[in-house]
Amino acid sequence: MTTLVKPALLARLRTSIPQVIDIWFEGVEAGAQSPGAAAMARWWGFQRSREENDRFNSQCREKFGAVLDDIKDLPAQSHAQQIAREMSEASTPLDKYHSVLGLVLLFDQMPRCIFPATNPLIYAHYDQIAQAVSQDAISKGLDAQANAKSMAWRLWFYMPLEHSESIEQHEQLARLLEEMKDDSPYYKNTSDFAARHHEIIEKFGRYPYRNEALGRQSTDSELEWIRQNGNPFATQ
Repeated sequence: MTTLVKPALLARLRTSIPQVIDIWFEGVEAGAQSPGAAAMARWWGFQRSREENDRFNSQCREKFGAVLDDIKDLPAQSHAQQIAREMSEASTPLDKYHSVLGLVLLFDQMPRCIFPATNPLIYAHYDQIAQAVSQDAISKGLDAQANAKSMAWRLWFYMPLEHSESIEQHEQLARLLEEMKDDSPYYKNTSDFAARHHEIIEKFGRYPYRNEALGRQSTDSELEWIRQNGNPFATQ
């Protein structure tokens, strides 16, 4: 089998993944149905000052900026498949679950913490890797192998679908969330948030607030929408 990703990079990923899990899920117990106030602040910026947000982002940059930089020039799809395969070769089901979930978070969330929202690599590169890893995990049932009834954990396998500009992936996300509606009081907030993203993709076929970063020409209706809404999901 041809190795596309250098062993040194895979070793760095294996070192980084447990740190991603630790920093992202600090204070969130295994099996938790709701994440708690501290995690909500960390993830969504709720009731958190800009200084607190900047400190967390700086921590992410210090820990994970180098490994993301190592991957920025790699073709997304082919390398995502190999990376996912390598990371899923863990010794126990729980280790495998954490390895792949950490990989999804590394590519889906850490670029949003580390880079400004105007950086096209977030959407054109890292999101593509995250979506490929997420879909691979879902197809193998890894998302449901551990913490299967924990919305606070399992949701993060699906976040790349919400960030996708594919209406099919948004419809897939809605189905996956529906499967969990009886397992968590966190379901309504999560599904409402996903529905708001879905509405934008359904209306425009893309996220208009990404157009400038990606060098896309906005339509008149998109410009009006941006004028009224900006980026409604930005945390800073």
